[in-house]
Amino acid sequence: MVISLGGTVALTPERVPHLFEPQSGLICGLGYNGRGVAMSLVMGREMGLRAG
Repeated sequence: MVISLGGTVALTPERVPHLFEPQSGLICGLGYNGRGVAMSLVMGREMGLRAG
């Protein structure tokens, strides 16, 4: 059995993840640009620091 992994990857214009705060006390990490696992660890740490 051959499994093909591939497809379209969405990118932010700057090609970097974004930390977004749509309202006070709500933090979102968005736009990992195909590097979700590694970047989500860094983003999770940063979000934890900001949450206090």
